[in-house]
Amino acid sequence: MSSENKEALKNIHLARGEVYSFFARVFANVPDDEFYTMTSVMGEKLVALGEETGNGDIKSGTTQLQGFLSERNSLSGKERNDFDVETARGYTFLFCLPKSIPVDESHYTSDEHRERDKSWVDMVRLFDRYGMQKTKRISENEDFISYELLFMAKLSNDLADCIENGDDAKYGELLQAQYDFHINHFDKWIGSFFGNVINSTIETRKFYGPLARIAFGFITEDKAALKELIN
Repeated sequence: MSSENKEALKNIHLARGEVYSFFARVFANVPDDEFYTMTSVMGEKLVALGEETGNGDIKSGTTQLQGFLSERNSLSGKERNDFDVETARGYTFLFCLPKSIPVDESHYTSDEHRERDKSWVDMVRLFDRYGMQKTKRISENEDFISYELLFMAKLSNDLADCIENGDDAKYGELLQAQYDFHINHFDKWIGSFFGNVINSTIETRKFYGPLARIAFGFITEDKAALKELIN
């Protein structure tokens, strides 16, 4: 592989890691000004991704997201503050209350919808195997949606490091590990999770619904891209 192709492939994995990290932040905390700025920057990249892939979920989700951001940017002072409070309230109702949307894989994959079931045990094992640490900013279980997204972000960045260091064996291992993660984890529950967010009627202004739709489209495209790279 030429040096130009290696650099291009490294940048692809870095971009994948950036997107996975962004979506991990979406579901980890209520939005603040820094996050809205990040969303505006990432939104432009996701629009381009939707055009490149033709993925309907990414394209429709980014259209809705741009509408939300345009409305927020048109406000100032108390109006913007009220807008942000309403969006934060939507996050709380969606994800933080006893009857909110479940956010751990175990709830979706265990027979009794309980936390810390087999998927959690496997995530703890994967954390240990690939050297991933929990962060103080996220106190949830290892199979919490944001931790699974961060796990994929870490492996994406590790793939870029493998290219930089010329470690072909490790590169192949991590590529397969990411594809396996789609099959063994994402495929089993994220469709249901994102569907719950997309179809929720709780949000006064649609923010998390469009983001969930984009995330679902991105993960779908990412799995296909990984399969092509492996082949």
